[in-house]
Amino acid sequence: MSDSRKKGDELESRIAEFLRTHGYEVSRNQVRQGRSGAQHELDVVAKKHDGLTTFELVVECKAWESPIDKDVVYKLAAELADLGAAKGIIATLSGWTVQAGQAATQANIEMWGPEELSARMGELSMSQLHQGPKQLIAIGAPFEIDSKAAFVHVNRSASGTLGVGKEEVTAYGALWLPTWSLQLGITRNEGFLKKTARATRVWNGYDALAGGCLFNATNSPNFGNVTVGNNAIDPALKVSDVVKFLNSKITQWRQTTKLDERKARAMSLVKYGIQVPLSNLAIESSTLVYLPLWVAILNKRGEERAVAIDGVTGIPSQKLAGTLTKHVQRVRSAIVQ
Repeated sequence: MSDSRKKGDELESRIAEFLRTHGYEVSRNQVRQGRSGAQHELDVVAKKHDGLTTFELVVECKAWESPIDKDVVYKLAAELADLGAAKGIIATLSGWTVQAGQAATQANIEMWGPEELSARMGELSMSQLHQGPKQLIAIGAPFEIDSKAAFVHVNRSASGTLGVGKEEVTAYGALWLPTWSLQLGITRNEGFLKKTARATRVWNGYDALAGGCLFNATNSPNFGNVTVGNNAIDPALKVSDVVKFLNSKITQWRQTTKLDERKARAMSLVKYGIQVPLSNLAIESSTLVYLPLWVAILNKRGEERAVAIDGVTGIPSQKLAGTLTKHVQRVRSAIVQ
C-alpha cells in the first residue's frame, strides 16, 4: 500500500472511530447505488436513530498533500443528492481552495481541515498523520512589490506635513482583496446611414467590498493560482449585487432626457468601466479573483484609516484606502495573524 493510501486509510479509521464515540453506526468503504442507478464509493457512512427517524451522513476523506478544489465538493454534493443522504462532510489534511469553500457553503457541506480535525480528535492524535502545508489557494495575481518597498509609502503617509499630523502605524501586512472579474459582452448600433449591431467584449474587475471598478481591459486578464493563506477578506458583495448595480446605472442613463444630466451619468458609467452609448450589456462570465495589496492601519487620536498599496504596481490607491477604512476591523483581522 502506498504512503498516500496508508494516510487516507488511517484518516478514515480515525473519523469512523470518532463518529462511533458519538453514537453513530459506522461503516467504511461502502459501494452504494443511487436513485439514478449510478454506483458511488463512499469512504465513511454514519447513521444515527432517534426513535423517529434515521439520520445519515457521508464523510469524504482526503489525505492529499495539497488543498482540495471545488470538484471534490461538487462530486460529494452530487452523491448526496443521488443517495438522499442528509449531511456531507469533507475531511482534508491540507485544507481547501477558496472556490472549494464557497462551493461547500452553497451545497451545505461541512469542511473539516487540519484545525477542525485537531479540535475534534485531539492535537496529538492528528499530529501523528503527516499533513501537507497549510495553505489556501485562489485565483488571482501574485505580489510583485515587496513589503519593504511598499512600507515607504506607508511611512510617507503617516509622517504628516513637516511632522505635523503624524499618525501611528498600528498594523501592517499583506492582504488579498476579493474582486469580481466580469467578462462583459457589449452591443452597440453603429453606422451613419444604416445602423448595424456590433458586439465587443471587455473584462472589468469590481472589488467585492464596495463594487468600485479596479481594472478595465480589452483582453482577458492573465490570472493564475495564488496562495492567500489567512490574509484574504471575505466578499461582502455577490456577483449579482454588482450586476444589479451596473444595470441600474445604465437604466438611469437611458431614462435621463436632460443633456447635462445624461452626460454626467455617462461619465459616472465610465468610472465603472462602461462606455455609452450601448444597446445591450450581457454578463458572459464571472470569476472571483484575489488582488494583492500591502495595507497599513494608521491611528491618530483614536481615529483610524487604512493605507493601500497595489501589490503589483506599488502605487498607493486612495479609492481602495477609503473602502478598506470602512471595513477596518475586517482588514485588521486579515493582516494581523
